[in-house]
Amino acid sequence: MIRIRNLHEKIRLNRKNFLLSLILSLPLALFSSAYTEEIQMSFWKGVKNFIVYGTFKRGESESGVLFTIYNGDRYVNPVHVTMRVLLQAEEYLSDYLNLNLEPYGSPKETAVSITEVADFLIKHYDTETIRGREVVRLDYQFDYPIYDLKAPWYSGMAQGHAAIVFLAAYLVNDNEVYLDYARKSVALFHIPTTAGGVMVPLEDGSVWLEEYADPKKSFSETPKVLNGHIFAVDGLFYYWYLTRDPSYRDLLIKSILAVNDNILKYDTGFWSYYGLKGNYAHAGYHKVHIKQLSRLNSYANYLMLEGYENLPKYFSKFEGYSSLSPLGFLQRMICQRNNLIYIIYISNLFLFFLLISVCVVKVREKGFRK
Repeated sequence: MIRIRNLHEKIRLNRKNFLLSLILSLPLALFSSAYTEEIQMSFWKGVKNFIVYGTFKRGESESGVLFTIYNGDRYVNPVHVTMRVLLQAEEYLSDYLNLNLEPYGSPKETAVSITEVADFLIKHYDTETIRGREVVRLDYQFDYPIYDLKAPWYSGMAQGHAAIVFLAAYLVNDNEVYLDYARKSVALFHIPTTAGGVMVPLEDGSVWLEEYADPKKSFSETPKVLNGHIFAVDGLFYYWYLTRDPSYRDLLIKSILAVNDNILKYDTGFWSYYGLKGNYAHAGYHKVHIKQLSRLNSYANYLMLEGYENLPKYFSKFEGYSSLSPLGFLQRMICQRNNLIYIIYISNLFLFFLLISVCVVKVREKGFRK
């Protein structure tokens, strides 16, 4: 009878230990997941890539060019190529033009130069004429199922990045060829997605520069990705500021207005949306959104525009969400489609549960000994 009673007591105590450990682990896992998401996201993405593609990094470098692996094949991803030198190119342009802009990051040493990347793009992509405009389209030659894209598709973000690289190469080499290619890159911003460009006209008269542009889809079907649009605006701004072309000033104003008038649609209440297809930004992209809104506010000031109050307003709002990131993380766990945040949370929960369980058992053991 005493043994049964002791066994029952142990079971009851173990159940209490389990519940106590779980209750303590739940909020700790939430806070640690929210504040270390970027680091953990990078790790778990590597694991995912290894399982799916057999490599921790989906990029391969050959002769200084970055290829991206999709379904086991190598493709040129123009955004990845330009990003090899993008920060260096922006820094060079900002210094040359005496611009005071919030940088996206600090340039790192790379195996290729701004000129080498610009030369690669010139050799790899041909000039076309669409609706009477000479353009260079940095097309993607692989399908992208996330947005139901079939090759070839195009990206305003890639065009903006390329324009920045070409402009910097022009200033470095004093060669008009690079300036001409910068013009051809941003010329695609004048052409709607349905005609093979990247521009989406909005009902209020402003324009959206689509990161995932598919000529086969209607304007309403475009995902309107926030960071991709603003990265495209970066290239447009640098081109206008250097050349002072009035047609691009008008386009630039309309593209900034698009964010000012629609940014409320990207406010989740505790975080920011990545695009308008219901997908939330992860921590890294949310930080980028904050920097980008600061950038747009600076562009508006350089253009001497008035009535763009939503830019600083939502900059402050999104920045405030970052200081309360556990609330944003919790909202994303409830609503998000990205399974990696569940993996991050569950792995942290498991770790804290083990640590707290050991501590609880030791504390109780000491209590019994006394």
